[in-house]
Amino acid sequence: MNCGLLLLPFLGALHRPVADNIENTVEVVRTASRLGFSWISVSQHFVSHPTRWPQPLLILSRVAPEAGPMRLMTQMVFCRSTTPSSLPRRWRHSTTSRAAG
Repeated sequence: MNCGLLLLPFLGALHRPVADNIENTVEVVRTASRLGFSWISVSQHFVSHPTRWPQPLLILSRVAPEAGPMRLMTQMVFCRSTTPSSLPRRWRHSTTSRAAG
């Protein structure tokens, strides 16, 4: 059976700074990979007040090195805020920047 994780609950803690939530999410992904989870998912929503959800492609780029063989996916990306040609370019740039850093 394939089991996965939706990462949004780990990203939205209001009592911590956003950077701390992201690093906590990295730890969750590292543990999920070690435990054999099949996939991780992040969604995007602009009307999430008071929750602060970072851009999903940036989050997936940050956790990709820790994900191991898990599949990375988004549940929703608002393409209205980007163009079809810039979305792959953004993804490629963010993953290569993270891999190089």
